[in-house]
Amino acid sequence: MGVLALKSVNHVSFPVRDLEQSVRFYRDVLGLEAIPRPDLPFPGAWLGGNAVQVHLIVPPEGAPVGSPPPSLNPLGGHVAFAIDDYDAMVAALHAAGIETLEAGSAIGQLWIRDPDGHLIELIQPRAGRRTRSEAPELTSGAEGHRSTAAQWPRARGRNGNEAPELTSGAEGHRSSGRAATTRTGAKSK
Repeated sequence: MGVLALKSVNHVSFPVRDLEQSVRFYRDVLGLEAIPRPDLPFPGAWLGGNAVQVHLIVPPEGAPVGSPPPSLNPLGGHVAFAIDDYDAMVAALHAAGIETLEAGSAIGQLWIRDPDGHLIELIQPRAGRRTRSEAPELTSGAEGHRSTAAQWPRARGRNGNEAPELTSGAEGHRSSGRAATTRTGAKSK
């Protein structure tokens, strides 16, 4: 055991370019509500609900905050939030026009991106979920990332068709498992 023992996640923070757009996404799509925020020397907003807190920060121009992956790819750094109803969440995301990468109802995992491209996993806890040692192999190396998972997430393209393979946006990084595609619902205006 480490010197310190972590108790829980206090909050997750994301740098954002358009605070109003990001607040709408986390409030209207993910259901969080504005919560009190101290008077800090930079713009931002705090949102929360169901023991989840997201802190949105507008960094000064040119601040080195890194950047999210260029595509919807679960291999990139991401935060995962528990959800109660996978199918209802997928339907709501599609109705809102949000692109999804879906592992399917039986697995209960999907990934989305916020308006700034930050990866978010939404996962419905399942009894009997496989442990790491039982999970399909995911490997990465200098030649690229590949998945040998038989149940690699299904994604749907903007046209609703399956794409031939998942790419991370970087050359040579492809899924060699089951074909993955992305899916986007019709955006309502």
